[in-house]
Amino acid sequence: MDDLLGIATTSYALTAMAYAVFCLQLWRNRNVSSSSRLLVFAVMGTTVWAATATAALLVKSDLLWAIYILCDVARLSLWLLFIASMLQGFGQLTIGSNSLRLLRTWIALLVVFSLSGFFGDGSASHARVSLMATLGFAITGMVMTEQLYRSAPEAARWSLKMLCVGLAACFGFDMYVYADATLFAHVDSVAALMRGAVQLLALPLLVIAIARSPTLRFKVAVSRRVVFHTTTLLASGLYLLAVSAAGYYLRTFGGTWGQAVFAVLVTAALILLALIAVSGSMRSRLRVLISKNFFSYRYDYREEWLRFINALSNPTDERELKRHVIMALADLVESPGGLLLMRDERGFAISASANASSTEREQANLVVADDDAMVAYLTRKRWIVALDDCRAKRSSYEGLTLPTWLSHLPEAWLVIPLFYRDELTGMAVLQQPRTHIDLDWEVLDLLKTASRQAAAFLGYARTAEALMEARKFEAFNKMSAFVVHDLKNLVAQLQLLSRNAQRHMDNPDFRSDMLMTIDHAADRMSKLMMQLREDTRPIDRPTRLELTPLIGKLDRLRPGRGAALELILDQPVCVMAHSDRLERVLGHLVQNALEATHENGKVTVRATQNEQFALIEVIDNGQGMTEEFVRERLFKPFQSTKSGGMGIGTYESAQYIKELGGQIDVVSQPGEGTRFRVSLPLCRDTEADTKIHG
Repeated sequence: MDDLLGIATTSYALTAMAYAVFCLQLWRNRNVSSSSRLLVFAVMGTTVWAATATAALLVKSDLLWAIYILCDVARLSLWLLFIASMLQGFGQLTIGSNSLRLLRTWIALLVVFSLSGFFGDGSASHARVSLMATLGFAITGMVMTEQLYRSAPEAARWSLKMLCVGLAACFGFDMYVYADATLFAHVDSVAALMRGAVQLLALPLLVIAIARSPTLRFKVAVSRRVVFHTTTLLASGLYLLAVSAAGYYLRTFGGTWGQAVFAVLVTAALILLALIAVSGSMRSRLRVLISKNFFSYRYDYREEWLRFINALSNPTDERELKRHVIMALADLVESPGGLLLMRDERGFAISASANASSTEREQANLVVADDDAMVAYLTRKRWIVALDDCRAKRSSYEGLTLPTWLSHLPEAWLVIPLFYRDELTGMAVLQQPRTHIDLDWEVLDLLKTASRQAAAFLGYARTAEALMEARKFEAFNKMSAFVVHDLKNLVAQLQLLSRNAQRHMDNPDFRSDMLMTIDHAADRMSKLMMQLREDTRPIDRPTRLELTPLIGKLDRLRPGRGAALELILDQPVCVMAHSDRLERVLGHLVQNALEATHENGKVTVRATQNEQFALIEVIDNGQGMTEEFVRERLFKPFQSTKSGGMGIGTYESAQYIKELGGQIDVVSQPGEGTRFRVSLPLCRDTEADTKIHG
């Protein structure tokens, strides 16, 4: 008995969960019709009834059993009212008619008599009346179900027959239980405990009927993935059940060799099941079978589209993207793989393959010209070409002669054009599918839509690659402009040195300065060449730098004639920078100031500091600049007021100072002069140690 109670408890629990899920689905998609609302309440009542039975069996409480009886009466009443509303929809019952009033009165009487044993004195007569009333529910349900099927129009019977079979099963089992109880004055506990299992068996019939019914208009939907895995699990269970039956027969009647044969049979059966489970062709056949027989549309478009987009979004480079395009298109039609031909300067060449039967040499040698018959046909018609259909029915592809290059691809099945911005940019050639696929309008439309999306991804990837190359060239050109600017300054220094050498070659100090200048120029040009080969960024890291000796080097810019240069160092100042780059920035500012100042003018370089920043000022009383030029043009590349200037130095200087965490401020008035202030973060001793050792 304990085993029976365990089975009954499990069946009621499963019934409660299954009907709860079904009830939530119905509630989410309910509409305003009375039949739909009553169906939701009937399913809800069945859920509560099964849950109460589960609790009563587990807890064994008299109160829960009393609630179970109340829920049972409510459930049966709701199902009868639901059937009555369906009959009313078919014209068998009309609002206000005597038949409808009589039916409602009858249901009310059944409710009252069913509860007589519950509210009565507990005598045998009250219990018998209660059993007979419950039997009346079952008989009424059977009669109304039969009337529902008979009164339904011929066109509606297809959707109602599953509903009628499910309701008849439930009411028929109740009629058996309570007829037996009425005749023998006691309830068959075994049969009564199985009522939950009968309700659970009837649920799939109700789901199918409601999904079919145009009257109820519920959107009961089960995903293809659930159906696929459920069907696979069911088939595996039936297979193992058959193997178990055969094994039982062998062990029982096989004699001494039965045990050994049973072990071999089970092992072989498990191996076969594993091979079927990992077989791509078997999975493909099962998916096609389910799509054809269980769904009005072949594809679950939401799931297919999410999977397709996810496949195209994951690749890290263009080559991997092309392979994913092939597999994403192939998976839509159960193809194992194929080839991707993309347009280049030669025509259409194979740029990627996935599980292709052709060799790499054959793929490398295959180039389709722009004037090929297939290319012309795809450009003109924009159709997907099924090669088997084209060979069998040439009239379907009028004007197309299959080119010879397809003969090198014996497994070719479909040729899918890839259009990007109304231009044929590629072709996907898919291999024969694992199972037969009917190329109807649904399959072709999905492939056309997917091919457009794939072509867009490939087009964006190619555009991104071209943009990346353009940015590399832009960075190289910008770096080249900086290098040329620095070389111009070095050339100017060497030219000045060459002119002065004719007059001062005999001076030992001049020869010493000349050698130092040449070494500095050669070292600077070597570093520029290294940056040109590797990167625009400096090769070494910023280091702790004293400004006093650095500004002292600017004295070499002091002209023999023209404006005077004054260097003022109030106190030692330390920053984190590259010695040569900061010297070049300051030298550029000083050189520009000298060139903008008349012969009697003066250029002053002053280094000070405040609490946070080192301040380097370059002040001149030269021609100055307008406010508009300072704001709009001064720090932009290729903007210069000098006739031979490149407009790079000030831009490069501002970028470098900004890289160090500082800034350049400019105050200028035309005819009065200009003040450049370079602000750099002060170098603390702890910061210097971190920079050097970190």
